[in-house]
Amino acid sequence: MKNVYLVTGSEDGVTGIFGSKARAFASAKAYCKIETDDQYNAMLTEMDERRESLGMEWTPSNSIWFFEESGFGVTATVSKEYVE
Repeated sequence: MKNVYLVTGSEDGVTGIFGSKARAFASAKAYCKIETDDQYNAMLTEMDERRESLGMEWTPSNSIWFFEESGFGVTATVSKEYVE
């Protein structure tokens, strides 16, 4: 078995399949126009604040990650898939 990382965009569906998580994250960030570490950190903070305001518990996942453009724009997910 092999791990691959599937990037899915909210407007375009599947946008790529990658052999490394780093490349998949770079693709998801580009899709959401996240160009700097500051923008990425701001996205994480915004997501945490939204979850807290909704009273949602957050359990980090080791198989799916979520990205969002600033101002509630387009979104992308990276999911870890197993293939033979």
